[in-house]
Amino acid sequence: MAPSKRNKEKRSISLIGSLSVIFGLVIAFFVALSLLSANGLNQVKQQFDTLSERAMPLAMNNAALTQDVLEQLKLLNYGTQLDSSLELENTRQRINVLNERSDYRVQNLFEIAEQQEGILNTQQRTLLAEKIVELQALTQKILATQSQAIFMKAQIDKEVTGFHYGLSSIGPEMNRISLSFGGDNPMVADAASRFIANASSMESTFLTLMMQDELERAQSEYREMRNRIAGISLAYDDFAQWHPEIKEFASMTTSYDMVMQGFEDSGVLGKILDRLELMETQDDDLAKAAVLADETTLLLSEISDTAASLIDSGQQVVNESIQRNIIMLMSATVGLIVMVSTLFFVLRRWINLSLKSIFNQLIKLTEHDLRGQAVVDGPTEIRDIASKLNQVVDSTHSSIEIVTRNCETLYQTAEISHSAAEETRNSLSAQSSSLESMVTTVTELEASIKEIATMTTESFNNSQEAEEFATVGLAAMEDNRERLQQLEKTLSRNEHSMNELDAKVGQISEMVDLISGIADNTNLLALNAAIEAARAGDMGRGFAVVADEVRKLASDTTAQTSNIRQMMEELMVAAQSSRQSVTESREEMTFALESSERVKSSFEDIESSISQIRLRVEHVSAATEEQQRATADVSRSIVHVNDQSDNSNLQLASLVESAEQVADIAGHQQAMLHKYELN
Repeated sequence: MAPSKRNKEKRSISLIGSLSVIFGLVIAFFVALSLLSANGLNQVKQQFDTLSERAMPLAMNNAALTQDVLEQLKLLNYGTQLDSSLELENTRQRINVLNERSDYRVQNLFEIAEQQEGILNTQQRTLLAEKIVELQALTQKILATQSQAIFMKAQIDKEVTGFHYGLSSIGPEMNRISLSFGGDNPMVADAASRFIANASSMESTFLTLMMQDELERAQSEYREMRNRIAGISLAYDDFAQWHPEIKEFASMTTSYDMVMQGFEDSGVLGKILDRLELMETQDDDLAKAAVLADETTLLLSEISDTAASLIDSGQQVVNESIQRNIIMLMSATVGLIVMVSTLFFVLRRWINLSLKSIFNQLIKLTEHDLRGQAVVDGPTEIRDIASKLNQVVDSTHSSIEIVTRNCETLYQTAEISHSAAEETRNSLSAQSSSLESMVTTVTELEASIKEIATMTTESFNNSQEAEEFATVGLAAMEDNRERLQQLEKTLSRNEHSMNELDAKVGQISEMVDLISGIADNTNLLALNAAIEAARAGDMGRGFAVVADEVRKLASDTTAQTSNIRQMMEELMVAAQSSRQSVTESREEMTFALESSERVKSSFEDIESSISQIRLRVEHVSAATEEQQRATADVSRSIVHVNDQSDNSNLQLASLVESAEQVADIAGHQQAMLHKYELN
């Protein structure tokens, strides 16, 4: 049976090894799936790189280039409508920026085309470059034409006012001059009428010419004006033949010359026609620019269509790659689910069969049934668990048998110890009661002796405090007497100082009187000096000022000496009052010294009596302390014996309680061990 069991163990498969193989297969499957997904994603990435690096930049570049061309054409149309050179220059700068940006976008387009074949052929590339350059050159030409037109318009506006003034003035002037010469000569009247009619007609023709935008109509109006000026010149010459003095009328000749200057080659009419011709040329160039812009946008649209086809093809490849990856992932996921499910059910059945025997054996253990053993079968780990469980059951069976026997012996021993402890505890309880009554009696005696000692000690302390207070009072009285003597000496010195102060105050009063007399004399002298200065007139004016200041100084000195004299009088009154106070203080000091001597004598008598009381209290206190020490020794001895009895009683109680606990534990252990079913 042993060899077959060993062979079976050798043939068993490890659960960890099985799980490792399963997880290894799952990981390998996921790695393969990840590689397939990565391959598909790389294909998608390549297509997206193609779209993002070539097709999309090409489409975006073409759109931006088309927008630049249209923006340039819009700015060009806007520039042809401008009348300000400054605004035209700003527009030219904006167009130059667009031209630079267009050149950059064209170069970028060519670089993208070099990276991807089939986007742009050589003919398209050459044609696009030529169209862009031609459009830029034509734009600059149109802007230059517009700048020239603005300059010509400024010159026309400057000259047209004079021409129109002359044209509107010659008719009325001729009418006025002809009336001044009289109307007797019909030839003169006819010449004047022809002059006035041609001038009026030419003015309306000129206004029509100014309103024309087409060169052909303007030229027709100009020819009409040439005919009218010829008629005016002929009528003027005919009138001048009859009245040569007409050339002396400056208002007529000046207006006539202004009109004739307008018909010269560099006159205002020629400039008007030149400007219209320039504007027609500009319109032709603008139409050519629009055609070039349309052709350029069509060419860019063709290139954009090529980019769109690239985007569509790339999108198709991306969609196919994504669909293929989705199918592969779904197939792999289904295969993985099937494989994992199959392995799960196989592994679950294999492990359940192995665990069932162990589970049944564990149920028996919870029911305290140690009979039987678990079947050793299944994976290696579960087989080891079953073997170990059987060993635990065998070991527990042996241990419970030994513990059961020990519990029975322990229970019997605990019963015997409990009986002996109960008898000892009863004996100690009786001894403890006797000691407690003895302790009570000694405690009462000790309390009464302690009360006597306390009262004696308090009396002794009170006598000591009284003696100390008497000594302190005696010392205080001695200090008080000495201070009173010092105060008497101080009052004597103060009285002497007050006498000296009276003498000094008298001296100061005499000096104040002297200063007052000097001030009065100075005031008198200053008054005399002022009178002499007044007599001296202008020569003594400065001296009068000095005398006036001296007189003010003398007045101030007199006022201050009055104040000092008043203060000295107040000081003398205060000194008299201080002298009277010092005399009264000396009298009171004498009475205080006499009282101090009597109080000192009384304190010496009190100190002697207290000393005798203190000696007697010391004798009583010593006797009481001896009695208290003896009683305390007896009390401590009884307490010590009582404490030892209590300790023994506590130990016995603990021993009894421990014996009871041991008996209870032994009983519980026996009850618990009897639950197990042994063979």
